[in-house]
Amino acid sequence: KKTTPETSQPGIETEELKTRLELLYDVALKASSAAEVSELIEQILSITRSMLNGSASSLHLVGGEKAETYFQTVDGDKGNILRQKTLQLDSGIARWVSLNRKPLIIKDVYKDGRFDKKIDAITNFVTKSLIAVPLIKGKKNIGVLEILNKANQSEFNERDLAILDGVASTEALILL
Repeated sequence: KKTTPETSQPGIETEELKTRLELLYDVALKASSAAEVSELIEQILSITRSMLNGSASSLHLVGGEKAETYFQTVDGDKGNILRQKTLQLDSGIARWVSLNRKPLIIKDVYKDGRFDKKIDAITNFVTKSLIAVPLIKGKKNIGVLEILNKANQSEFNERDLAILDGVASTEALILL
C-alpha cells in the first residue's frame, strides 16, 4: 500500500471512511423525504458543502447544443442571485472542468487565469478558493459540481476531492 503524508497519520483512513459513511447516511435520509429530484439535489449539495466546510456550492448543468452552463442549484448566502441563470460557457473554471473532465483544487482563484470574475461581480461574493469536479454519466458530461471558500482559512485537499467526486457520481445517477 502506498503511503502519503495524509494516509501515514494514524486514523486518517478511518476518519475518511467515517466521513463518507456519514454523508451517505445523510443523503439516504434526505432522499427518503425529498418530494422532487431538484429538492434532493439541493439537499445533497447543502450537506456536502457543510461537510467540506465550504461557504457556498453550485451545480452547473451543461447545455445541449449551446456552449452554456446553467446554475441548477446554488447553496450559500448568494444562491438566489444565481439560481436558474444561464451563462455562456466561454470562460471560467466550470468550463475548464467540463471540457477537460478533470477535477480541480484551486487555492487562490484570482491567481488562476481560468477564473471568471463576472460571477463574483454579479453576486458581490468574493471567491477565494474552490474545488470542482465534473459530473459524468457513462461518456456523457452533464455538469460540474463546485464548493467555494473552505472555512477557517484552511485549504481544500485530496480527501475533500475524493468526497466531492463520490457525491458527483451520486448526483450524476440521480440526474439521469
